[in-house]
Amino acid sequence: MRPAYFSFELLARITGDRLYTSSNNDAVHAFLSYDKSYGLYSLLFWNFSSEPVSVSLHASGVSGKLIAKRRMLDAETPVEDENSRLRPLPDITLEEEKPAEVLLPAYGIQFMSLEPLHWPEQLLRARPIASGL
Repeated sequence: MRPAYFSFELLARITGDRLYTSSNNDAVHAFLSYDKSYGLYSLLFWNFSSEPVSVSLHASGVSGKLIAKRRMLDAETPVEDENSRLRPLPDITLEEEKPAEVLLPAYGIQFMSLEPLHWPEQLLRARPIASGL
């Protein structure tokens, strides 16, 4: 499978309503959405340049901290399965007043699922675990 297929795999992960994004670099583009039913943001951004770019992410208008679960499209790996092509990256924390720096390689594509920092604990409190199973 070609890397373009995995680009569409990342696009399919973007759910909810599209939000505004901006970039001061003509080579860096992005899609951002917010899914009200899950309470999370999805961000897909890419570098359409032959040079690596340092991207400064600003979480404007966000209350509290967000944890970014990241995946990077690896178009150069010879292995054609999704787990190899869509490599997990270390999580980062985003706050409104604290931009996060991310290095995006030449023609790099990165996806982030942005969730409230204490989201798993909130879900467990909201939905009691069934007993007797």
